[in-house]
Amino acid sequence: MSACAKVNDHSNVKVNDKDCTNVKEDSETIVLRQPEQLLRQALGDELTVLDLRQSSLVPTGENYGSSMLKIDVVVKKRPDAAEERLALVAKMSPTAAVLQEWMNVKVSMPKEIYIFKKLIPTYRELQREVGIAEKDLIDVLPKYYGGRFSLDPDAHEVDFDAALLMENLKCIGYKSMDRKTGIDYAHAKKALSKLAEYHALGIALRIKRPKIFEEAREVIDIIPFDMNIELFANIGETIMQTVCNDSRMAIYKDLVQKQIDDNKNFECSYNMEAVEPWLTIHHGDFWVNNIMFKHDKEEPVDVKFVDFQLTYSCSPMKDLPYFLTASLSIETINNHFEDLIDIYHEKFIDTLKTLKCDTTPFLREEFDKQLRYDSSNQLYKCMAALKFFTMDTAENNIDLNDLKETVVQSKSNTTFIDRLCRMIEKFVEKEWL
Repeated sequence: MSACAKVNDHSNVKVNDKDCTNVKEDSETIVLRQPEQLLRQALGDELTVLDLRQSSLVPTGENYGSSMLKIDVVVKKRPDAAEERLALVAKMSPTAAVLQEWMNVKVSMPKEIYIFKKLIPTYRELQREVGIAEKDLIDVLPKYYGGRFSLDPDAHEVDFDAALLMENLKCIGYKSMDRKTGIDYAHAKKALSKLAEYHALGIALRIKRPKIFEEAREVIDIIPFDMNIELFANIGETIMQTVCNDSRMAIYKDLVQKQIDDNKNFECSYNMEAVEPWLTIHHGDFWVNNIMFKHDKEEPVDVKFVDFQLTYSCSPMKDLPYFLTASLSIETINNHFEDLIDIYHEKFIDTLKTLKCDTTPFLREEFDKQLRYDSSNQLYKCMAALKFFTMDTAENNIDLNDLKETVVQSKSNTTFIDRLCRMIEKFVEKEWL
């Protein structure tokens, strides 16, 4: 690894972009170097960085696949321009050794940069072509400020200086909801409506610009997530102990065990089957922490998506069981589950109509069949994820280099048990097993 790529302090770090002489080599935190190189992609070649401070954006246990840095920077776009302060986020490589094994940044970083730099702008072009007003174009990402694989602008290999630089949504009023309890109906409705639009745009791209769609697949159709098989097996054992020890779930123990046995290889949950006519680009990790909302008097008025590391082309419904069973509150599952599926499908069809695509292949009967098919091997993934989602990071003292002890084999809390029960019940009710 190149010198100056890491520092040993989680507190604010002031970086000298010229030489990085104050940065020490360690394994705790990645540092963003040469920010001008990134910022000039969005703000022009004359930009200079006058001051930059960076710190960890989220506490340990809130993000596993990358290092998220809070970047506060003072810039001048030209020598004669006024100073501007920018509140940004830099997404970089994870630091914990086990997470570097899990998440191959050489694959995930090109995916995310492509989504920001190429895919969403192309979706907006498709919308303009059918007369959609500028204010109504899809706007689901943080503002993009730059992306790179390395400090070497000609490099094709990703290294520890690879970065995706974007606006800090928290500083403009966006926030994520409570991952432990799950989200309510109003927030779920807003998120699913936007997800349906995103999915439909991918189908429109495949139909209208097939060459670009295939170009996208070359970048994104590689799974960067390499789950440790032993650790994944440990998660299954922990889940089965919880299921068998709870009378509400014990009646389903054989169904749950079969799902675990059939999906011991975690890649089974990432089926890239090119299922026509549904083939699109999905999110891949659509859960509470990757969805941020802006509010007006507590009501969600806008939504943004983050974290596309696990995206690939497949049926759009691959995103649905994960979100609907692992990110909704129990109350929302009990009272609004079917409503939310209706809302998703209606928005999906409306978007395709607006884009002047034939909707006949996507009518409700076929949608329901495909949703049932796509959900049939998703329970293990959803259950394993829920264990992480419901962790209390303050109480559990999570060690990213020892997830087996501090997360996987930790005592199941009441929130996890209750939500796991409702998840399994819903899979059974929907005949998704």
